[in-house]
Amino acid sequence: MHRLARRVNSLVLLDGLSFEEIARVLFVDDATIRTWFRLYEEDGIDGLA
Repeated sequence: MHRLARRVNSLVLLDGLSFEEIARVLFVDDATIRTWFRLYEEDGIDGLA
């Protein structure tokens, strides 16, 4: 559940921050944030699980 919540939170942050800024806040690579965003676009919440 923690993993899914972290991914969803990162997408919520996209409303005001860039991929790079979110990555810095969450201590992950910006490619990871982009991947989570792509998965969400393709399959919604189920894609992030």
